[in-house]
Amino acid sequence: IPVSVIGADQAGVNLMRILAEFGVDTGGLAQDANRMTSSKSRFSALNQQVLRFDEEEIKPLGDAERATLVRHFRAALAQADIVILSDYGKGMLLDGVAGELISICRQAGKPVLVDPKGRDYACYAGATAITPNRKELGEAVGRAVFGDDEIVAAARELISAHGFDFVVATRSEKGM
Repeated sequence: IPVSVIGADQAGVNLMRILAEFGVDTGGLAQDANRMTSSKSRFSALNQQVLRFDEEEIKPLGDAERATLVRHFRAALAQADIVILSDYGKGMLLDGVAGELISICRQAGKPVLVDPKGRDYACYAGATAITPNRKELGEAVGRAVFGDDEIVAAARELISAHGFDFVVATRSEKGM
């Protein structure tokens, strides 16, 4: 069940239509006239992408948007067994929003997995698990991590610092 705030623009209308065509419950998506729906256009030649054009804005939620998001989140949570927060760094989870949603999940006894963005994972404190890639893991602990021992040490450091139950570090072709 997707929960987010999207624009009341053509991209938002298209997103709602496509999701509905696939039978996805769109009740958790709030459209706001003051927000742009992120849009990515890919240009290909000979079956290879040569250019991508992104139209997006990065801004935190306003008070009304945040209240709407939390209300939709609570309603969707009742139907969910697990929650996945994907942070794309577009402002949706800034200013304590991620922490508030994680707290709501924990109070409801629902596990919450986070695909993080940025270097500071304190905003995800209390999540059940986070899933950084190797590079993101290194950025979060302030040093490059390459070998398995370094990855495990960095993961343990984040678990200790932020109260995660698990860190699942992805390692490209080497798996997790």
